[in-house]
Amino acid sequence: MREPIDVIIPTLCDSKRGPLLLRAIDSVVSQEGVAAVPVVVVNGARFDPAYVERLKARTDIRLIQIAEPSLFRARRVGFETVRTSYFAILDDDDVFLPGALAKRLSSLRADPSKDWLVTNGVYVKPEGDTPFIPDIEAARRDPYATLLDHCWLCSAGNLFRTAAIDADIFEATRSMDLTYIAFRLLAEGKQVLFLDDSTFRYFYYPDSTSKQDIYTLPAAEAIQVMMGLPVPRWVRSGLARKYRHAMHDIATYYLRHGRKSDAWQSHLRSMAGVPEFFRYVSFTWRLLAGPSRGRSEPPPSALTGMGRGTSRG
Repeated sequence: MREPIDVIIPTLCDSKRGPLLLRAIDSVVSQEGVAAVPVVVVNGARFDPAYVERLKARTDIRLIQIAEPSLFRARRVGFETVRTSYFAILDDDDVFLPGALAKRLSSLRADPSKDWLVTNGVYVKPEGDTPFIPDIEAARRDPYATLLDHCWLCSAGNLFRTAAIDADIFEATRSMDLTYIAFRLLAEGKQVLFLDDSTFRYFYYPDSTSKQDIYTLPAAEAIQVMMGLPVPRWVRSGLARKYRHAMHDIATYYLRHGRKSDAWQSHLRSMAGVPEFFRYVSFTWRLLAGPSRGRSEPPPSALTGMGRGTSRG
């Protein structure tokens, strides 16, 4: 008997992403050595009816539709329907390489002390392919420290023991979601196994939602949530530095959109640390000289954006 593995694939399923979604599904159902079932969660009302009908006609997937256009909610709904001892997640525009799930399952089964697995993969960019995790040995030695610099948990490079995961892990933050999941699992004492095999292709899209301002803004809020986790003190200090950098990005956003008062507040928070003070003090002159156009946009805490911190949604 092949081990069954549910693979959660959240998607808007619109006309643009439809072909990519079908490619992602095919990369799951073609996995050898396991019985992989795509759990496709169409979220929101932007879906292309023709693609939804094609999905409904398939017998090799489970299709779920929810009204809320939220990647994070879709992941949770998908998780709540998982029927297998192990599960994975995959974004609709990425793909598993042949044998990916069998390699992950074999490694995780061989070490019962580990709760979840992170694997390397191919990061596909216009300038050429690179490893998604540049230094996986460093991640093995110090998962926390490397996570502060680079989110080594990819939406395409994972396998989890279902019993080790709580459903609310998918909804706790609206940005940097995979970074949050990794931090939380580490904070909860869940043991991670790193596999230095390329088992996926992760595609860079410059027009992705995650590259837009509306998605970048909630990052500071997400970091604050992570600072509330029971992480070591030095990790919390590292997160505080990331928070100050995020506040500078928000100050830049507000200034660009003519909201000077908000820009000042964010700028002052960004300089709360000595290194950041010297790094960002020159931005003060831009605030003193910058125009104020007073656009009526919502504050970062009210923006939700479809996408992922290091994800595209």
